[in-house]
Amino acid sequence: GYYVQEQLSFFNHLHLTAGARYEDNSEFGTEFVPRGSVAYELTQTDTVFRGAAGKGFKTPTFTEQFAQGFATGNPDLDPEKSYSWEVGVDQALWKNKLVLGATYFYQKFDDLITYINRPDPDPDFENIQEAKSQGVELMALCKPGYGFTLGGNYTYLDTEVTDDGGAGGASSPFEEGKQLLRRPKNTASGYINWAWKGFQIRFNGLYVGERDDLDFRTFPANRVTLDEYFIVDLATSYTFKLNDRYIKDFKIFGKIQNLFDEHYEEAFGFSPPDPSFRVGLAFKI
Repeated sequence: GYYVQEQLSFFNHLHLTAGARYEDNSEFGTEFVPRGSVAYELTQTDTVFRGAAGKGFKTPTFTEQFAQGFATGNPDLDPEKSYSWEVGVDQALWKNKLVLGATYFYQKFDDLITYINRPDPDPDFENIQEAKSQGVELMALCKPGYGFTLGGNYTYLDTEVTDDGGAGGASSPFEEGKQLLRRPKNTASGYINWAWKGFQIRFNGLYVGERDDLDFRTFPANRVTLDEYFIVDLATSYTFKLNDRYIKDFKIFGKIQNLFDEHYEEAFGFSPPDPSFRVGLAFKI
């Protein structure tokens, strides 16, 4: 493959980025994959308008083509292709202590590769001829002072199989008009960070809404709905300034994942690990 990119700025307000990749694959031929973005800063109101568009190209993996055993590969798979675009705006307020952003995005997939449970020797990997996803992303970043930093993101996602290419059907989870698997409509994350001298503590939260998955205990696999969940992680550290000849500073840090022991499933039938704790040391020389 070959890749080129160019970035240009005009009058410190208009910023352009253009890039392209040329793929030369011995099995799937050549593909030209361009992408570009634009941003305009309106300094009078601290507003940034932005947009981007591009193509995507992904060849099947070795497993998807030639797997044997639990899953059966499909050597006749076609590469995945996609086209996406987005527009958004960012607004700074309160003397840049608060930044708000909103983005609308759209993505179209051709020949999306997916797993479909089938009896041997039929292949388990198949191309879905056409699917799409679209949605809105919202973000906020706040630095009110006193060592605090707060941030959050929210995503609303709508997905749909628009052409199953013969891989679907009444008993298939990829019937036209259905959602793609394991893609929640609602996702949100946020954090609170406080730093004072050498001490720092941070809480991270993640909310994942209901989403569809497959129950492989039956054949054909049944579509099921996974419950929503909310997990919290805690991280903290303290840095000692030594200014020694050999060691400039020394940091102790720790992290607890899934602080409140939330029970959830990222994939149907697979429970998460128990809450875990990690501690470590870091030196700067």
